[in-house]
Amino acid sequence: VLEVMALSVVFAWLYLRTKGSLLLVTLFHSAINATLLTLPAPKLLSSMLPLPADFAPWLSLGLLWMTAVYCARQMPGGRER
Repeated sequence: VLEVMALSVVFAWLYLRTKGSLLLVTLFHSAINATLLTLPAPKLLSSMLPLPADFAPWLSLGLLWMTAVYCARQMPGGRER
């Protein structure tokens, strides 16, 4: 769920930055899908909390959210520094 929310912001930013080009948004979406197919699935810890054993998925989620925040600030009506 967290990935989908962040990607929605990035897709909206890309759509607005390319002046409504659905082709580039679609290409970006397919590039993300192709990348996700090549990454290994995270291993789950055998504990009460369903947390990944390795750090890579959490790092990628953090980077995705930082990108989403940056893109949201660049959108019209967003706060700019």
